[in-house]
Amino acid sequence: AEDGYDSLCSRLAKGSGQIVVCPDHPLSGETRPFKAPEILQALLRGLRWLVRFDPVSKERRTSSPEIVLAGDSAGATQAFSLLLLALSEEEELKKCVAGLALVSPWLDLTCGSHTYVS
Repeated sequence: AEDGYDSLCSRLAKGSGQIVVCPDHPLSGETRPFKAPEILQALLRGLRWLVRFDPVSKERRTSSPEIVLAGDSAGATQAFSLLLLALSEEEELKKCVAGLALVSPWLDLTCGSHTYVS
């Protein structure tokens, strides 16, 4: 990833002894055309693939994996939104999401918290 997440993901994989997948997905912003619904659908497609296929061998899985969704800042908000979407729509995904790790998520999108005001 051009933003430096390859190094972080490599360290997480080494430290945890687990496979870490950092998916490419559309990004939003002033010069980018993608909005949250499109981004979440791309992430949901990636999660479905990860549930069904081993990311190393690319072979169909024979058992359900345990997946932890994670992200920081806006990525943490996307991970949380992806979890809510997966839990509301997909029985297959409900069994596989084992946890959520969020670092500084943007959860108050109204910016009404006292920390935004002060």
